[in-house]
Amino acid sequence: MAFRKVGRNASGQPDAREGMALIRRIREAGYRLPVIVLTGWPEDLYGQPEERMVSRIMVKPVGIPVLLETIAELTSASAPSRNLP
Repeated sequence: MAFRKVGRNASGQPDAREGMALIRRIREAGYRLPVIVLTGWPEDLYGQPEERMVSRIMVKPVGIPVLLETIAELTSASAPSRNLP
């Protein structure tokens, strides 16, 4: 499992383009594992093609128990295939 912190643009704000590029690279490489996006700015992802490439978008702050429950849900044997784009 990999975690990546997205870089910042010239004004110091998080640069969503880096995160979206990472999502595309994961899918282009053929990986079908669940991708969970933790973000403070979900509107940057909503409506973008990358939104359909992720399993879950979670808005920060996310509690550890909720994150662990989400991971368990998405990686369980009974998880619907739609969670693995």
